[in-house]
Amino acid sequence: MSPVYGMIFLKNTFSFLSFALLFGLFSCSNSGKSTTVIQAVVKTDSCQLDSNHTYEIYIPARKNTEENLPLVLILDAHGNGKFALNKFKMAANNYPAILVASNRVKNGFPNYSGAIQTLVDDVREKYPVDETVFMAGFSGGARMALGYA
Repeated sequence: MSPVYGMIFLKNTFSFLSFALLFGLFSCSNSGKSTTVIQAVVKTDSCQLDSNHTYEIYIPARKNTEENLPLVLILDAHGNGKFALNKFKMAANNYPAILVASNRVKNGFPNYSGAIQTLVDDVREKYPVDETVFMAGFSGGARMALGYA
C-alpha cells in the first residue's frame, strides 16, 4: 500500500470512529428516560357522587406519567373556581401540584366539610394524586379550609 493510500485510509478510519463515538454518546445521553412531555391539563369536571358539584382542575405539564403529585385544594368565598385556580397556576408550574378549586363550596354553604371530602375523594379516584393534600382559601374559603382541617 502506498503512503498516500495509507493516509487516506487512516483519515477515513479516524472520521468513522469519531462519528461512531459521537453517535454513541448522544444516543446514550437520555439514559432510557422518555423525552415526551405530557401537556398541562385545564378543565372543568364534576364529582361522580354529586354532579352539581363542579370544580376546576389544573395538572401542570410533566415528563413522567407514573408520577403522582400533591393535591392543592383551593376554596373561594364566592365559589368561583376559575378565579381561585388562576391565582395558583404559576406556582404549580414551578412546584408541581394538582390544583383543584370548587365551583360549589362558598360562604354559607351547608355541610361544606362533607362537600370538600366528596371533592377530595373524587379527585383522588380520577387523577394522579399522592397522599399529600394542601388546602388554601380566600377569606371565607380560608375559614372553611381551616374548619375542614
